Amino acid sequence: MTEPDLSSIKLYDFTDETVNTAKAIKEKVTIYLWAQKGQEDEQTTEFLSRYSELNSNIEIKYIDPAIYPDFISEYTEGDPTANSLVVQSEKRSKFVDYHDIYRYNYDQETLYQYYMYYGDNFMSYLSPNDFNAEDAVTNAVDYVTSSTLPIAYFLTGHGEAEFSDTLKGYISKENIELKELSLISLSAVPEDADCIIINVPTEDISSYELDMLLAYMNGGGSIMLFTDYKNSDALNISKLCEAYGLEPVKGVALETSGNYVSFPYYIIAQKAAHEITNPLIEKKNYVVVSLAHGIKKSDTYRSSLEITPLLESSENSYIKTGDISKISTWEKESGDIDGGFILGAAVTENIGENQSKFVWYSSGYLLDESIDSIVGGGNTNLLLNTFGWMAEREQRITIRSLSLAVKSLIVSEKASTFWFIVMTFAIPILLIGIGFTVWYKRRKR
Repeated sequence: MTEPDLSSIKLYDFTDETVNTAKAIKEKVTIYLWAQKGQEDEQTTEFLSRYSELNSNIEIKYIDPAIYPDFISEYTEGDPTANSLVVQSEKRSKFVDYHDIYRYNYDQETLYQYYMYYGDNFMSYLSPNDFNAEDAVTNAVDYVTSSTLPIAYFLTGHGEAEFSDTLKGYISKENIELKELSLISLSAVPEDADCIIINVPTEDISSYELDMLLAYMNGGGSIMLFTDYKNSDALNISKLCEAYGLEPVKGVALETSGNYVSFPYYIIAQKAAHEITNPLIEKKNYVVVSLAHGIKKSDTYRSSLEITPLLESSENSYIKTGDISKISTWEKESGDIDGGFILGAAVTENIGENQSKFVWYSSGYLLDESIDSIVGGGNTNLLLNTFGWMAEREQRITIRSLSLAVKSLIVSEKASTFWFIVMTFAIPILLIGIGFTVWYKRRKR
């Protein structure tokens, strides 16, 4: 029987996501803790013990590197940290580094000071801020037990922008595999492609590539397209969009007061209801779309297409056309195009037993880390939700880390005054009174 977690920060109270993931396991899953005997991390050991009680198919094993020095090299490259984990099933395995279990949230200045004082081994002198074992292990368990893992291909060869390493890490954590794809030497899109990403190409795709992409979509494929105001009207990319009932509106979309952050082109997007955006709406997450062009529905398109706006600008927005470097004012002028505009859209089409999915976002800066930080990761969550919808993932596993900091005792001003009087006057007077009583009784003897 599992003992209740009586710790103040509830390190071992599992979320519903973890419980549901663990209970769904139908095969043997082994979690290896890699540490020398007697040097196992106590919190991780207790966590794993309680985790294994969620399902009898979960087994915990301890691997001493002194006895099995080559064990860990089968699962990771480089020099792993002691108390790291390996989660393994018959399908696949996943390495979980110690620093994924314990998080270190220090500012750059503090890290630099530690580095200058302790050298390359400075991390060993830092105390972790968060215990992230539940999130790391549950995602690893989901990875090794999933029947199939979604594969997303990056289209290359047209000057496409790369995702940042941070963003790739988030995508990897969602157990989505990323691969590069060059179509120029192929006759068809790979059959294992769950999604193709076309991320802000600076050059147009060829007619040959367009035909392959359309054939892939006709077979129930999914494409996620990002464009910006500089290349929104590339001929063949525009034909791809028109095939799904959408057209670009050239220029830079601008917002009026109250609908942007810092600059009129940092638009706080209005979110329409959809499987992709509903979690953001429920959690009141913002999405900021920067230097975007507009999107509009084509005047005519196939009745089988279901087009849903995801992100929109307000009715008071407008678009300025022409060379952005020569714009003298961001204020609305005569000749500007009146809004509102679609800034992101999702299109579905049922083809026999298959369904094709097309998503288009009209900003090349949507995934910029500095912009994403303005909204606390709202833009990243939008992307991950888009992946989840395209790959038909039932749920995203996102579990908050637990802070290891000791919580401060918060006392009201009234209570503070009361205890100040008690500690400063009442207790000293009481002790003096007791002392006087003892002295007086002894004197009378």
